[in-house]
Amino acid sequence: MNLDLLQTFLTLAETRSFRQTAEQLYISQSAVTVRIKNLESELEQPLFLRNNKTCELSPAGVIYLKYAKQMYQLIRDSRATMLNFNKYKQHISFATTAIVWENKRFMDRISAYAKKSSDVYLRMNRYHSDEMVKSLTEGELDICITHYKPHNPDIESIKYITDDLVLVGNPQVADIIEGKKGDNCVTYSNIPLIYMEYGPSVKGEAATTLPFLSSSIETNYIPALILMLDNGLGVGFVVKYMIEDELKYGKLKCIDCDYNSKPTQYTSYILFNKKKKEQLKDFIDTLTMEEV
Repeated sequence: MNLDLLQTFLTLAETRSFRQTAEQLYISQSAVTVRIKNLESELEQPLFLRNNKTCELSPAGVIYLKYAKQMYQLIRDSRATMLNFNKYKQHISFATTAIVWENKRFMDRISAYAKKSSDVYLRMNRYHSDEMVKSLTEGELDICITHYKPHNPDIESIKYITDDLVLVGNPQVADIIEGKKGDNCVTYSNIPLIYMEYGPSVKGEAATTLPFLSSSIETNYIPALILMLDNGLGVGFVVKYMIEDELKYGKLKCIDCDYNSKPTQYTSYILFNKKKKEQLKDFIDTLTMEEV
């Protein structure tokens, strides 16, 4: 797909004016017309409904707009990457979950590596665990940090960050739970468990150890979970390192309950293809070093 055609389509979709599009792209109006006709011919669909006064996206144009934005960005990104490819001695494609990004130890080590390795192009992303393992297996990622070890003989794993997955709430909610446990716990069905996707084992444990809490709220966004807990909307499981400040200043409280006396250990693993171990050694050593 021609980048000029995509850029012209996107600009015209925004301005709804051939004249303004020509001015923004520093080309003639006739060139805008030719580009749009060429794109419509290629797609075999009219993309705009136009007359002497108006220019609006056609139904096909509305649908195509989403794909055009994605293609335009991908083409630009790919060109920029290729132009810069030979400037670096190594390219590392890396990803981890949102939870690991919240860990200060991890961020300190990423910063340390970036400072000492200016000749390495480090592309970092945030994925779900299943997406990362799939991308790692297919070679799209060089290394990732996730929360389970896949059964793949080609992938090596290193145990990385481990911390308690604790049940917390704001002090008022925590006091209610702590004040009425045991036989009376069923009366707390109106206190929701704000569910965060940590994996099937955690969800099963919650149902077993906390049957009196109904999971009526669900999110996959950590800051939203913490904000809802802080506002007293319920209780939830949070990896302890993510709420150090909230616990320190009393905004949240680990609930005194049987679960928290021996909480689930939430562990992350560094995963990489065994064939790339040597070329990733410096990066892995930085991630796993004791001090920065």
